[in-house]
Amino acid sequence: MDHDSKGGVVEKMKIMFAGAVAGLVSWIIPYPIDFVKTKMQSQDLDKRTYKNSWDCFTTNYKEHGWRGFTRGLWTVCLRSIPVNSMAFLIEEETAILLGRQHVNEW
Repeated sequence: MDHDSKGGVVEKMKIMFAGAVAGLVSWIIPYPIDFVKTKMQSQDLDKRTYKNSWDCFTTNYKEHGWRGFTRGLWTVCLRSIPVNSMAFLIEEETAILLGRQHVNEW
């Protein structure tokens, strides 16, 4: 197997690494917003804990600090690495099989 020309192992590893980084970024940046959304959606409608999203954010920040907004983040990050690595690789390989020229010039 070719280890350094286009389509080789090194090229595939670069694509997978890009997928892993993209997956991590796509979870880390919006995670605090998703945390607030989930808290708002899971509250009892008859006895609301929060008046609005900002109230939810400030209440949780006062109770738990910034760490409160990252609960469960490691789990989704660990999951996103293999999932997005393979998604990028499969997309790239499928595009090549369907006739797209290799455009990745790392």
